[in-house]
Amino acid sequence: MADREYTFPEEVKLISVTETTSGTGDTVQTEQYSMSYAEIVSPYMRETYEAMAQGLKPEFVAVLPSCYDDYHGERQLEYQGCRYNIIRVYRANDGTCELTVSRTKANVSNAGTLASGLSGGV
Repeated sequence: MADREYTFPEEVKLISVTETTSGTGDTVQTEQYSMSYAEIVSPYMRETYEAMAQGLKPEFVAVLPSCYDDYHGERQLEYQGCRYNIIRVYRANDGTCELTVSRTKANVSNAGTLASGLSGGV
C-alpha cells in the first residue's frame, strides 16, 4: 500500500483503553481518545488469510498519515459510529501507518489482539 498517493479524506477516532482494579476489586476501564485523518482501503488478501487462521476477520485497513504522529499504541478504532479492534499495525516505508481492523464484540478484552507491536519497514 505504500506506493500509493493518499488523500486521507476520512476521520477515525483512535481509542486507548486502560484497565485498573479499584479498591473493591472491580475492574475499571478508562478510555482516552485521539482523532486522526485516514484513508480507508481493503485489506490485502495475505492479511485476510493470516487473520482468519487466528479466528479474526479483517474489515478494512485505515492508513494514517504518520506512524509517529498519529498512532500511539491504541488498541481500538472507531469509524462511522462502529468500533473495531486493531489487529495489525504496519509502519510503511513512506512513514504512513496501516491499521488492519476487525469488529469488536461487546465486553471482550483487548488482550488477545495482534497490535502489541509495530511490524514492517522502517
